[in-house]
Amino acid sequence: MQRVTVLNAKGGCGKTTVATGLAAYLRQRGHVTALMDYDSQSSSLGWLSRRPDGAPPIYGVPATRPAGAGVTRSWRMRLPPDVERVVIDTPAAMDLLQLQELVASSDVLLLPILPSPMDIHAASRFIGDLLLRGQTRRHGCHIGVVANRVRANTVTYRSLRAFLDTLDIPFVATLRDSRGYLRACEAGLGLCEMGRLYTPGEQTEWERLARWLECCRETSAEIP
Repeated sequence: MQRVTVLNAKGGCGKTTVATGLAAYLRQRGHVTALMDYDSQSSSLGWLSRRPDGAPPIYGVPATRPAGAGVTRSWRMRLPPDVERVVIDTPAAMDLLQLQELVASSDVLLLPILPSPMDIHAASRFIGDLLLRGQTRRHGCHIGVVANRVRANTVTYRSLRAFLDTLDIPFVATLRDSRGYLRACEAGLGLCEMGRLYTPGEQTEWERLARWLECCRETSAEIP
């Protein structure tokens, strides 16, 4: 099983868009997939509730919902034994203990970053927290960055690329600023399931992300 946590301390960077899109993409590729929602707004679970009949099923886990009478948290958080990929959607505000727990239980950390000076500055501080206080290297977590809501050939995008080039962290995909993602979210689908809205350019970026995740999985398997 590979656990991919989508996180960023700054709100509005598109974590749920990336998490739901990735869950749909992995399921379409044949992986039995679970989507775990740690955000109190439950946006990922809302997306799952809108998923149409006939779409490949994705298992939902309400990680913030109270367990209820006679139900333990571990029982509520359980996963079916055949699950191969787990995508975890997280809230913007996490304390240090929550951050460390997620890092310790994750194989991959995926950071969506918007191409704006404010987001780049916030990402710089958050990445520092991940490396120092989150102890990612100690736990052997892979970290990758996804540039989100990008308009190519703009000054802000070039600034983001320049910032990422200064980091020793893979830049694994670029998702463009497209209303297709909004329409997919409203329909309970991933962009990969939206027919003509899933352009060759978008397909290339999601394939890049999937290949990187597979490389992370293979590398982790080699560690005794």
